[in-house]
This record gives sequence, structure tokens and C-alpha cells, in this order.
Amino acid sequence: MRKVFRSLLEERQELRVVGDASDGLEAIAQAHALYPDAILMDVSTPGMGGVEATRRIRLELPFVEILALSMQPRTEDAHPIELAGAAGFFTKGLETQPLIERLLAMHRRIAAEAPLERESNRA
Repeated sequence: MRKVFRSLLEERQELRVVGDASDGLEAIAQAHALYPDAILMDVSTPGMGGVEATRRIRLELPFVEILALSMQPRTEDAHPIELAGAAGFFTKGLETQPLIERLLAMHRRIAAEAPLERESNRA
């Protein structure tokens, strides 16, 4: 599934995949090593689950936006991974386009903020 998402995201020249992880512990390590703008976190990662990995990443790297992915559609108002800090929840295969649109919106927001940050660093 990671390869499918990597391929879909790499089709968009605005987006860049900087890493991937096979489980929650590896996701935490990759987040610390790569400082990504966003992480797509599978709810059902092997070993440490996506909920706990999300909780830890949000505590340790609060600037990283985490978007949750699951094969199962949401059944309650807020999924436990959202309560752990995920900024969005997407069902694999059903909500791929909204997920990509969310990532593109994030990219536009970050690109718009970058010139402002450069200007404030000059002062």
C-alpha cells in the first residue's frame, strides 16, 4: 500500500515523498530524521500502532501534520487517531482525492508562508 501511495503522490510535482516506514517505531524514527511537513499514518501499523505513534510524534514534533489512513471508514465522530493528534482521517481507496487535495492545500500554505519567514529573518 505504501508503494501505491508513494506512486500517487509522486505524480504531483508539488509534492515530494521523503521517506516511508513499515511500523510505528520506524515512523517515529523517520519523523525525527527527516522533519517532514506531513506524515500519512496508517491506523493499523504493525508493532506500535498508528494511534500511539501519532501521539508520540505530535508530542515530540508538534509542527508535523499527521493525516491518518485506514481501510475501515470512520464509525465515530472522532477516531482515536484524531484524538491522538492526527489532523485528518481518510479511508484508503475511497478518499484518495480528498487526501491529495489536503496535501496540495498544505503545500500552498507552506509555500505562501516561506517568503514571509525569509523576510522576518532578514530583520
